[in-house]
Amino acid sequence: MSAQYYKNLADKGDMDAMFNYALMLEEGDVVKQNKEEASKYYKKSADLGNVQSMFNYGLMIYRGDINDTDRQKAASYFKKAADSGHDKAMFIYGLMLDQGDGIDADKTSAAHYYKLAADSGYKDAVINYAIMADNGEGIPVNKKDAAHYYKIAADNGEVYAMYNLGVILDNGDGVEPDKKQAVRYCIIICILKLLHFYSFFFTALIHISKVLCH
Repeated sequence: MSAQYYKNLADKGDMDAMFNYALMLEEGDVVKQNKEEASKYYKKSADLGNVQSMFNYGLMIYRGDINDTDRQKAASYFKKAADSGHDKAMFIYGLMLDQGDGIDADKTSAAHYYKLAADSGYKDAVINYAIMADNGEGIPVNKKDAAHYYKIAADNGEVYAMYNLGVILDNGDGVEPDKKQAVRYCIIICILKLLHFYSFFFTALIHISKVLCH
């Protein structure tokens, strides 16, 4: 569909057309890029209930893509999107609450939104919630819950989660002790660290060889 087609529908009040036209303006797709104009259509669409527009409008403010850089406003749109089921909005709003970024810090609410995002499959939120449950940040310490989310993160290759899960399993802290699994995670961490080292070493070696050959 052409940009003009979406614009015509948008100007008649179609919130999904507003989103599509805003996306074209933001990315410079078919039309000349105009982020300020894109933000206006995102806002109109968001205020009518389009969840992705809520997120995109908040993100444009948050990143400073437009003149309006009010972090509190960005947070309000992230919250609307998060409460409507947008997993990335859940994570970013949780992060803002966790860090007091533009809004008052609230660790308890941060943990809530991290957990929502983690349970929706948003990977970055999994480790954040696990750490909060492990350390009792904003919520009571819950080693069993921490272990559960550390395992999810560990299975996705998160080294820090592997280490923390290994410690919990080794100590039997809130879970059944499992020395073998703890050792297994330690071995995996060592292998990954070695692979990273050798990758860096050989990349550096290739670079040095190229320099010497010239």
